[in-house]
Amino acid sequence: MSTNCKLYAIKMAELQLARTRTALQELDHALKSRSLHSQLEQLISFVRECEARWESLHT
Repeated sequence: MSTNCKLYAIKMAELQLARTRTALQELDHALKSRSLHSQLEQLISFVRECEARWESLHT
């Protein structure tokens, strides 16, 4: 195999690795964001329950 072909194969492997790393970073960010979103929904639900209890006690 010629030197150019070897260099091309190495560069393509590096490019694929970089793309994979980027995809994994984006996936990690999406999962963390989703987790934060779920936590926020849970917190808002808890606050609404507390407000409903408060209203029922004071009406």
